[in-house]
Amino acid sequence: MKKTILLLLAAVSTCATADWVLIFRYSDAAVYADPATVERVRDKATMWSVTDSRMDKDFLGVKYRSSMMLVEYDCARLTSREVKLMYYGGQMGRGEPSGTSPPAGGYFLGYPALPLQPDTPAQVAWEIACGRQ
Repeated sequence: MKKTILLLLAAVSTCATADWVLIFRYSDAAVYADPATVERVRDKATMWSVTDSRMDKDFLGVKYRSSMMLVEYDCARLTSREVKLMYYGGQMGRGEPSGTSPPAGGYFLGYPALPLQPDTPAQVAWEIACGRQ
């Protein structure tokens, strides 16, 4: 329980103090990354990003306007893996989380690492997290 509260507090404070950098734009949404959150250990790096939608979205009954994601990037293997995903009713991760993946309780290590695809938000974020800009 204590770990869950600390994780949620970290995510909220990350949103409030983040220096979001626009990395990708869709017709109905924009993806931002916070380079200040990059943590690097050997060939792996993690970084927070937020996807901000212009319209309300629905994922498995969870209504949200933005989502905040912690992603692990393998700088040597050119892959990325979702570690934590939280949905918010407000723009840019504001407000209380309306849902999380995995459910509140910690990090999920079971998502597979996926190869980076060119010209995607994941590829741009990998370049920032791995220092390849």
